[in-house]
Amino acid sequence: MVVYIEYALIENFLLDGLLLYLAVFTAKNTVKFGRLTLSAAVGAVGALALPLLPVAAFWAYPIKCIGGAGLCFLANGKKRFFRVCGAFFAYSFAFAGAMFAFFSFQAQTGGYFLSQSGVTFVVCLGVILTLICVACVKRLKKRRAIYRHIYACKIRYQNREIRVDGFLDSGNFANLKGQAVCFLAPDVAYDLFSDEFWDKDGGQVQDELQISTLGGVKTLPAFLGVIEITTDEKTVVKQVYLAISANILSKEYKLLLHSRILDD
Repeated sequence: MVVYIEYALIENFLLDGLLLYLAVFTAKNTVKFGRLTLSAAVGAVGALALPLLPVAAFWAYPIKCIGGAGLCFLANGKKRFFRVCGAFFAYSFAFAGAMFAFFSFQAQTGGYFLSQSGVTFVVCLGVILTLICVACVKRLKKRRAIYRHIYACKIRYQNREIRVDGFLDSGNFANLKGQAVCFLAPDVAYDLFSDEFWDKDGGQVQDELQISTLGGVKTLPAFLGVIEITTDEKTVVKQVYLAISANILSKEYKLLLHSRILDD
């Protein structure tokens, strides 16, 4: 098998750079491209030098593990080091599996080498996998950020009670007659208020809330109720106005809490 050293260097440099970028990004650290470039270059040279060293194949794997940790340190430093290492090795195994699935490999002393694939194709596959991983990590981070602000709630209105998950909305500053306003999804509001939601002309709606939207001023029915919010530290019980919002489309929560409702 003929190996062109410049192609091998470029291939290893780019793949190491992608893996290190993903590891640092996943660990929520700042990506420093100068350090990342240096680390990827060291990794590319090391990947070519390792098969030439007079070591038994058994020792190649410990050397790779130590070398991978060293690359993570060069690219990132001490901050969340073990998290970066874990992500780096996890992505390395995942990328290696993808490469095995797409390309043919030949066994050599100390590891495996691509036997029938162009550098461009390998790098393009690496870039595609990187973009997929970045998108997945961003989605997971977004969901995690949402779940950090979701609380188990119990809403009481007259003789009815309902349990629902509520999201602490930092942008909700709505108040009515000195009381905080929380917003319910229509399906939950219908179960809680029953026919009162529709009987506006019958005098069942206790108050009305006016909010400004892009389409102008909108009037919403508001009902005075009690919310019990359970957090890890305490249980908060407060009287609030409950209004209906058709904009709550999330499956994770059905209630938008007032931004200051957890304040004493």
